[in-house]
Amino acid sequence: MKKKRWAQLIWLKCRPKPSEPFQQAEVKLTYYFKTKGRRDPDNYSGKFILDGLVKAGILADDSFNNINLILCGKYDKYNPRTEIEITGGKND
Repeated sequence: MKKKRWAQLIWLKCRPKPSEPFQQAEVKLTYYFKTKGRRDPDNYSGKFILDGLVKAGILADDSFNNINLILCGKYDKYNPRTEIEITGGKND
C-alpha cells in the first residue's frame, strides 16, 4: 500500500513532466528528519520513490545503468520532509 501511495504522490507532484523519460540522471534524495537520532542510510534507499519516478514517466529506468543515486540526511525540527532532485538528465 505504501508503494502505491508513493507512486501516486510522485505522479501528482512531479511537474512539469518531461516529454520523454530521462535515460540518464542523477537523483538526489534528501531526507529532513524531525529529530537528530541515528539513522542508517541503507534504510532510506528510496525504492518506493525511484519506482514511482519510473511509473510516472520521469525516469526510463532506476538501475545503476541509468541513474546515479545520492542519499542525504539532514535535520529540520519544524519541517520534516523528503526532497527529490533530478539533474543531468538526458533524453536519448
